Amino acid sequence: MSDFRELLLLSNQITLVRIGLTIAMCFLVDGNRILFLYLLLCAAASDVLDGFVARLLDQETLLGRHLDSVADAFLFLAGAWWLYRLHPEIFLDHPVQMLVCAIFVAAPQALAMIKLRRNAGFHLASGKVAGAWGLFCFFWATLVGYNEWFHYVFTAVVVVRNVEAMLLLALLDDPYQDLRPSIFCYSRKELRRSHSLRRGELQCGSSC
Repeated sequence: MSDFRELLLLSNQITLVRIGLTIAMCFLVDGNRILFLYLLLCAAASDVLDGFVARLLDQETLLGRHLDSVADAFLFLAGAWWLYRLHPEIFLDHPVQMLVCAIFVAAPQALAMIKLRRNAGFHLASGKVAGAWGLFCFFWATLVGYNEWFHYVFTAVVVVRNVEAMLLLALLDDPYQDLRPSIFCYSRKELRRSHSLRRGELQCGSSC
């Protein structure tokens, strides 16, 4: 199936709608936090819906996975931008926390681009937890007020998710060949075999 035909699949159309909503959140909503929250909620719902539709209608494709990862990245950046607009003190008073988040979010993406020439969109269960908790923190900060400890927990969840992504990249030749929701779904034998094979290839390449 061509990329254009894959774009017409319902699951991918839902993902494209999420990208459109994210653009609207950034550029069309001027200070209206309630409208922004509605759009954010719709975007988050579409993130759940596109995967459900893809599995239900057997529309899971590599293009769809890439689109979903791009849409998630856009949504994350849009949320961070609006959080800064609404509560700049979160960033100004906790620069180390924000820097840690940024480093751990960027690290697996950089590693995946170097190793696989693609983004690290593995759709891990820990990523879903981070996304759900981040959504809760955002709504709480917008409607109730900034809670420092909520955001410390969010930082910890983000670190765990991205450490898991880096472990997958380090221990598996290509995680996209057999995507699973957690590194614990891979047996120790599989991980060690993949790691040993890769180490043997590297040693052979350096000695031959």
